[in-house]
Amino acid sequence: MEFILSTTEAQLLIQFELNPSLELLAKTLHRDPTAISRQLKRISEKSDFLVKVSGRWKITETGVKFNQATKDYLLSQNKIVHNEIHLKIGSTREFCSRILASNYKTLVKELGVKSISIIALDGSIESALLSAHIDLAFDCEKPYSPDIRFKRIFKEPISPVISSKNFKQYQKITNFKELEDYPHILCERLAPESVSRKAFSARQIVAHTNDIAVSKELCLGSHGWALLPIYTIKNELKSKKLKVIGDLTYSYEKFGVWYLRERKGTEIFYERAIHWMEKNKDLMLNL
Repeated sequence: MEFILSTTEAQLLIQFELNPSLELLAKTLHRDPTAISRQLKRISEKSDFLVKVSGRWKITETGVKFNQATKDYLLSQNKIVHNEIHLKIGSTREFCSRILASNYKTLVKELGVKSISIIALDGSIESALLSAHIDLAFDCEKPYSPDIRFKRIFKEPISPVISSKNFKQYQKITNFKELEDYPHILCERLAPESVSRKAFSARQIVAHTNDIAVSKELCLGSHGWALLPIYTIKNELKSKKLKVIGDLTYSYEKFGVWYLRERKGTEIFYERAIHWMEKNKDLMLNL
């Protein structure tokens, strides 16, 4: 790999991505902000990795990809030890908050890295992985791109739920088809047609969202029924604020780990993440 930057500049760029302000970067590195600013300016003159926006330095998409390549190269050449690595891990907002954040210490230990950034993504997790915004991903089902290697590890039970205040009118429902004409809160990631493999649909959509947490709150507000992963509503089921309709459950979706095949330096962390999930899946999700 041919480096455009010196080793010192490359390391500074990696640190800048993690600490994206001059003040924060200077504090992290215990250095003078003026000296760091001069170094960032030199990097911008030698490459298109940094630009100034409204007087502040910003890392570009090219800079993010360069950082990714730098880390992979250093790992492949054994020029950096794993416990000096900082990984960026992306997943859904619910999985990040309920699983990754609550098990942060065990995950860092299992991966053997210095630290991790937990990136909650509203959009495509696959796109974030392909564009180098994250190093590893936790998501369900299969990626579309053949450039992504993945392993599905456990089923994610998904059930139709309703507020306990409205449960009475749903008591006689025994199958999913009977739900089609009831008011539905549609979450894009959990569309009935997708979750059921087109076995049933929802004809009366009363609310539309792209976020599981919003879907849950709308359900708690008695606006309709929603399809939700069981692990995201454990507390609400326990307190009986929400109830599963007809004991119905889909378990087609499988959660697992994804990484970009070309990033050979990341493969070891992919394998460790798989081991972490396999070892802790019952503890994490109470499956």
